[in-house]
Amino acid sequence: MGWIRVTTKKIGPWFTVAIDNNYDAQSLRPRGANYLSGKYGYLGTGIGLSSVQEVVARYGGHLDIRAAHGVFSVSCRLRAASPQPA
Repeated sequence: MGWIRVTTKKIGPWFTVAIDNNYDAQSLRPRGANYLSGKYGYLGTGIGLSSVQEVVARYGGHLDIRAAHGVFSVSCRLRAASPQPA
């Protein structure tokens, strides 16, 4: 059975979203800075991670992608928006 965990935190001016989910070692393969996904009989890259990478880079954030021991983890850190006066 699959699972997913989403956590958020704000430390100083930074807001972080971390997403972890399990994967089958047969369905995920590293390919340079990206991963090939073999879900549902398809082997290729999707648009999800590349879209996230572009947005994070555009706003000066940091993206960490890891896969180990059956857990795929993506952590995104962006500068939190300043509150707007009412």
